[in-house]
Amino acid sequence: MGGTGQYEIRDTGGGLGLSPLCRLLRGEGYPSLRTQAFVASQGTRHRLASLCDEQLGTAFASIGEMVASSLPGPGCVDSEVTDAGAQSTSR
Repeated sequence: MGGTGQYEIRDTGGGLGLSPLCRLLRGEGYPSLRTQAFVASQGTRHRLASLCDEQLGTAFASIGEMVASSLPGPGCVDSEVTDAGAQSTSR
């Protein structure tokens, strides 16, 4: 999602639009106002993060922890999970 800070409405030349909250190497981050309202309405089973953060690892780790905590427990996946891009050495 875009940033979660204050937002500004501007004239885009073709109408009104939101100004970006940040500019990073990967692009601009815009506020996601409706998405934020929807996600926040989902009780405790949600995470909000800002695309304006340079490092998204913490946000992804938090999402992974939330998903893992909602699984039925150890043993729900009965085999080793491997990297689909890894080269297999077995034949």
